[in-house]
Amino acid sequence: MEKFDALDERGFKLGYKLKRGKTIPENIYFGIVTIVTVDPNNNILVTKRNPNKPSGNLWEITGGGIQAGESVLKAARRELGEETGIWVDEADFIYLDKESQWPFICNSFVVKLKKAYDIILDPKETIDYKWLSLSEFFEFAKNEEFVLNIGNRISMHKEEILKIINNN
Repeated sequence: MEKFDALDERGFKLGYKLKRGKTIPENIYFGIVTIVTVDPNNNILVTKRNPNKPSGNLWEITGGGIQAGESVLKAARRELGEETGIWVDEADFIYLDKESQWPFICNSFVVKLKKAYDIILDPKETIDYKWLSLSEFFEFAKNEEFVLNIGNRISMHKEEILKIINNN
């Protein structure tokens, strides 16, 4: 059973663990990461969630839970590698934002890939993928086929995402 550190609204550990699938008490949070993955041609990777997961069959950027005792960067690296087969160094993750929205504290990153990768999906997590141009990506994130809260976060940070992509 996957466990997560229980956090307060600022992201500080409360000294006990939460179990995946159990009810999260009000005002208790757990950490997640999201990663905007950009290829050398400035296309952005989106993946389609397994139909058996919450928000199944919807599109999203890579992300997932920060396991108990795991650092934010280690979680981001692990999630990207497990869900897509893209394994890059922690130093390749460019910090975008930290946002609290109960029950999640989401740390978001941008990864600008230095080379092309073969995508290897974990079918328990993702069932399809596609690369979208920047304009397609920002429009698609508003689409009803995209996970709503992730799409909202992308729209809110569009300018910062573009700045990171264009400066690297």
